[in-house]
Order: sequence, then structure tokens, then C-alpha cells
Amino acid sequence: MGISADARALLDDVFADVRTCLDGSPAGTPGAARRLLTYGRQDTRELGETPEAVFAALGFPVADSLDVTGAEGCTIVHDLNDPVPARLHGAYDCVYDGGTMEHVFDVKSVLFNTHNLARPGGVVVHAVPVNNWINHGFYQFSPTLLYGFYGANGYRMSKIFLAVDAKGTPLRNRKFVEVTGEQITVLGLTARLVLPQTFTPNHTVTMNFIAQKPAEHRPPVVPQQPFYDPRYADATFAPYKQLIRL
Repeated sequence: MGISADARALLDDVFADVRTCLDGSPAGTPGAARRLLTYGRQDTRELGETPEAVFAALGFPVADSLDVTGAEGCTIVHDLNDPVPARLHGAYDCVYDGGTMEHVFDVKSVLFNTHNLARPGGVVVHAVPVNNWINHGFYQFSPTLLYGFYGANGYRMSKIFLAVDAKGTPLRNRKFVEVTGEQITVLGLTARLVLPQTFTPNHTVTMNFIAQKPAEHRPPVVPQQPFYDPRYADATFAPYKQLIRL
């Protein structure tokens, strides 16, 4: 995973929201001591900085990294297909998945590990492929997966960025759809998200998803897909379960 100069601008927006969540968290960690865990040690050579320096500038003076091998200099060697050690539970103010989950076969294990690594009141961030990333990893993901898992586990879902890129063009030309508030529920419950006909296989869609863990930790649970979840079965949510045209 790499952070280019163009991608850095998006990170500024994402981590501004992360800091806002943490600043409002009761008994939260002071900014000078906040701890971040990234999946994979991000490649920041284009920026001329170490990944640790980049994340320090984003508000996390302690930036650990976890990877299946130590070849790229991570601080923790661990396979996310397996449960993380109990000593790491609740150790981080923010867990950042900058493009790893799609490469791990056991997605359930990744989500359970993410939940366990974040402290109560901490924030999780996923940046994952949604569309036209064929063969990039094992999977592409729908927003309803993250909405369903984090909703079932009591998280406050803060923001979703859908980023649309045309392959071969600079990331600064990307188009953004920013989803906040009630619209996150609409996106999580929709029967289908329809892309414009102008989208071609040269356009990719990536999702940045930001959610805050509840103040009281509990073991993670497996969700039902929200569209079929009994919690959303009454007429209140019927208008949400429509096709959405991006």
C-alpha cells in the first residue's frame, strides 16, 4: 500500500474527521500520546517522508504497522487471517486499513481483529475497493458490509467517501461522493447502488469508511445484511431500501 502526493490530500480530510471523533470521546487519549496502527507499512517514498512522519503530522505520534511479513519494516508481524494476541486488544486510538482487507482471505477475521485492536471510543478507517478492481485482491466490497458489521457492533458511523478514478489519470482528477449523517444509513440499506452509464471499466470506485467504537467494549458479533436485518424491517426504513444512482 502506498500514499502518493495526490492521495495525501484525501488522508488530510479523512484524518481530520478521525481527530474530531477522538476529540469528542470521553476519557480519550490526549493528542500527544495517540497511537495508530496501520495494516501494512505504507509506502510514502513519493512524499519524501517515512510513513511514521506522515502519520505523526496527521495527529498520531505513535504509528505502528502490522504485516504478514517483516520485509517492509513493519513493527508487528502477524497474519490477519488469525486472531491478534490479547495483549494488543484495545491498544490503539485508530486502526487504519489503507487497502489490506481485500488481500486477506478471511474477511471476518480482519473485521474482528480491527474491532479488538481499537480502544473503546477509538476510530477505525477502511479504504477498500468497491468496483472495477478486478483481480486486485480476493474481493471487492459493498458499503453494506461495513455498515452491517459496525452497526451490529454499536459503532457510530461518521463518514463515507466514495472516490471515483479514471485509470491512467492523476488522482487529483478523482470525483468524490461524501456521505454523512442519515445518508450513511440510506447507503447501507439500499438494494443496489447504480453507477452512471458514463462509468467504464476504466473507472474505479474506492470507499473510505470511518466509524467510532462505542465507549464500552464487547466481543464482536456477526451481522445480518442490514437490508434483511429484523431491526430494519419496519416501515420507517422502507424508503431507504431503494436503488440509488450515484
